[in-house]
Amino acid sequence: MSSCLPVRLPSRAAVTGALCRCDGAHCDQIEPLGTIPDDGFVLYTTSLHDDTERLSRSTGRFRSPQLKRSADTFSLSINASARFQTITGFGGAFTDAAALGFKALTPAARAKLMESYFSEAGLRYSVGRIPIASSDFSTSVYSYNDVQWVDGSSKIEDLNLTHFSVEMDEASSKLPMIRAASAISPSGIRFFGSCWAPPVWMTQKNSSLNARLRDQPGGPIHKAYARYLSRFVREYAAKGVKIWALTGGNEPCATLSGNTGKWQDLEFSAEDQRDFIKTDLGPALEGSGVKLMILDDQRSHLPHWADTVLADEAAAKYVDGIGVHWYTAVEDTLDMFPRLLETHSKHPNVFIMGTEACEGYLPWSQGVYAGDWWRAERYAHDILGDINNFAVGWTDWNLCLDMSGGPNWAGNECDSPILIDTPNSVTAAPGSVDAFYKQPMYYYLGHIAAFVAPGSVRIGLETHTPWFSRALEASAFLSSDGKRIVAVVLNRATSGREFSLRCASGTGPSIDASIPPSAMQTYVFDMPPDGC
Repeated sequence: MSSCLPVRLPSRAAVTGALCRCDGAHCDQIEPLGTIPDDGFVLYTTSLHDDTERLSRSTGRFRSPQLKRSADTFSLSINASARFQTITGFGGAFTDAAALGFKALTPAARAKLMESYFSEAGLRYSVGRIPIASSDFSTSVYSYNDVQWVDGSSKIEDLNLTHFSVEMDEASSKLPMIRAASAISPSGIRFFGSCWAPPVWMTQKNSSLNARLRDQPGGPIHKAYARYLSRFVREYAAKGVKIWALTGGNEPCATLSGNTGKWQDLEFSAEDQRDFIKTDLGPALEGSGVKLMILDDQRSHLPHWADTVLADEAAAKYVDGIGVHWYTAVEDTLDMFPRLLETHSKHPNVFIMGTEACEGYLPWSQGVYAGDWWRAERYAHDILGDINNFAVGWTDWNLCLDMSGGPNWAGNECDSPILIDTPNSVTAAPGSVDAFYKQPMYYYLGHIAAFVAPGSVRIGLETHTPWFSRALEASAFLSSDGKRIVAVVLNRATSGREFSLRCASGTGPSIDASIPPSAMQTYVFDMPPDGC
């Protein structure tokens, strides 16, 4: 990474690294890949050991075939003939909180923020999650159709959604932020929508907290809610934003997902979601080209949730994917990755996508920990764990937050890879803030998102770790044209590691590599003529 302006802020983190300050006049950018040496590779490194390294580019040479390494104690062996899932992409969420931070920035700083995430010189994000109406990261609870009656005097319920409008997303800057991202994306962004709750008048208790829909699947309210979701797709298209996919609803397991009724939700069991999809939502989306993801909740609900929905052919025909969150793994202290592998083995034709994750959500460490390095490492560990178990992509939560970790109407503040330099983006005057900060999480995300493009294919990678050592975590990919290999390596140990990176065939190139302590690296090299 070039031209980082390092800043250290007061923090509760145990292990902190520098943040990089950006403003309307200056922001660091990823140095272009450039020419890959004929007999070598390009390497990008982010390291706590050398706190100035932020996606720093260097080059190296392959090991000479005549030289034998004395001890390959750590080794990574790439098998490009073993092909797995095709990557959809990586990205983050356009929440109301992120839009308020975007709105608070000066026009020049807004442009730098968008470039940092979506341009060729940034993370090249290719996925965007859009909350359908409000979430907890809004300043209030609202829907796109809060008016219940067509005519207040006649008491006819607005089941055909004559009052539906997304105009508040223009005023909040959510739609302008989405369009700004789309305008600079080199390969386009796949946007997917997730709804926290329907209009309250569709619920049993006239509330979006611990909500359940009135009537039953196939009934007028269920039909109206399906119409509400499909209407979002059409209205956003009219605003110039094409929706690639919808989820069946954010965290339908509600209290089992850690919500406890503190913010909007719509409760479904797996059976409820199955019946809603086959009777109402699937038919409402039919012919639209919009993909549908089930679950959009914790990995702990797999494979049961997928088994239940996909066992019903009438529901399964509408389902394209499974959305998963990371929270019940408690920052991956609990190993949930095998659940993804089991689910893929049972349902190989349905993709798995990481649809939400964030740091700073736990009660004992809630909110912003400026410069926290361990949070960056946990991000990378989670992404690699998901991808190595057949996820096709991974979506961060808020693209940016203010320095308090909000705004959030429910007091559910958390952390974000980018922080806007204001204590409160609600009270900040539009266009008044000229700085934001990139945290270590941002750079660790970049090691994957910026180099593993949509259409890349995960390939075989075996790791060897000596006894009593902390393993290197890694994944390898082949570019969509088959011409380039990308290997991503994470070292969570507090000591450096020497390792070999080589082709399983034994005939391709081999790299004598070294990774610093608490560091992440991305290796890029051309596919050898004889394979790898």
